[in-house]
Amino acid sequence: MYYKNVRRVTLDNDYLLINDFRNKVGSKESFTIDHLMAGDKYFYVIRDRYYPGAISAKEDDQKWLFYKGKKKRIINNPMILNRLRVEHLALLSNVDVKYFISIVLVNDDCLMTPMENTCNDSFIVSLKKFPKLIKIIEDSSDVEPLQKESVAAAMKDFAKLNLNH
Repeated sequence: MYYKNVRRVTLDNDYLLINDFRNKVGSKESFTIDHLMAGDKYFYVIRDRYYPGAISAKEDDQKWLFYKGKKKRIINNPMILNRLRVEHLALLSNVDVKYFISIVLVNDDCLMTPMENTCNDSFIVSLKKFPKLIKIIEDSSDVEPLQKESVAAAMKDFAKLNLNH
C-alpha cells in the first residue's frame, strides 16, 4: 500500500514519514528536508538543528546570534530557511502551501530567548515539546482532516520526487 521509502511513524497516531528528502529548484540550487511527515490535516516540513549552546533571536530576523561557551556566532534564521523549503516543495508537488507546516526541531538543551510566534504555519520547538505541538496543530477545530487516500498518494508522489532514493 505504501511506496518505497515512505515509513510509518507513531506519535500517538499513525503518520507517514519520508526522511532525507532532496530535490532541486531550477537547474542548480538544491534543497534538503530532514523529515517530511504527513499528519491528518497537514504535511510537516521538519528541519533538525543541533545547537549546543544558546540562541538570541526574533522570529523574522534574517540572522540570529548563537552562543557556544564564550564564543558568539551569527547564523541564518532556520525558520526563514525552512519556510523557503516549504515553498519549494509546494511548487514542486502542486500541493497547496496552506497544507504545509514548517517546523525547526532543536535539541532539548538549547537555550533560546523567549520568542513570540506570530505565524500559525511556522514553528521552532524542542524535541521534548514536538509531540505536544503536533497534537495542538492536528486538533485545531477549524481545519477538516485530509482524506487518507489523498495523503498516501501525496506521500507516494513526494517519495518519487526525492532525489536521495
